[in-house]
Amino acid sequence: MMTRRSLITRGGAFVVTVGVAGCLSDSEDESGGEFQFERVVFSDENPGKYDSYEAVPERTTFVVDDRLWLLVVVRNAPTDDGTASLTYTFRTVTPGGTTWEPVVEREEEWENVEATDRLVVWERFSTYPEDTPGEYETEVTVEDIVGGEQLRTAETFELERGG
Repeated sequence: MMTRRSLITRGGAFVVTVGVAGCLSDSEDESGGEFQFERVVFSDENPGKYDSYEAVPERTTFVVDDRLWLLVVVRNAPTDDGTASLTYTFRTVTPGGTTWEPVVEREEEWENVEATDRLVVWERFSTYPEDTPGEYETEVTVEDIVGGEQLRTAETFELERGG
């Protein structure tokens, strides 16, 4: 178990309203649907600096000692009178099978959420020189606090030694 990651993340969150951001194509149903992930990607750039979450470049290979960002976009979040209350959990497993500590958990409360809104969060993770090169797996869980509905995905990234 690694405990050296006392405060490794910095993140952000915002709501994207379809009418303003134009995030859906004309052929997609804008009336809602199933609670689901729309986009989960690693990047070497802060998603907060982009005008659109769709523009955030995806990257899956990083050099040991890089910072990396994980962007998570969900749609059709369950609401209670227009408020979505979600818990996000990020658990990363090393090539050797140990879990980076601490496991990142955060709660977000979104107000005035409509069926067509996308809920966007991002986390920054630091890597360190002593991290082992290889494939890492990050399990992302998003849970509706009120109703208990849960989404889960596992995404991988690669760490390499620098030149």
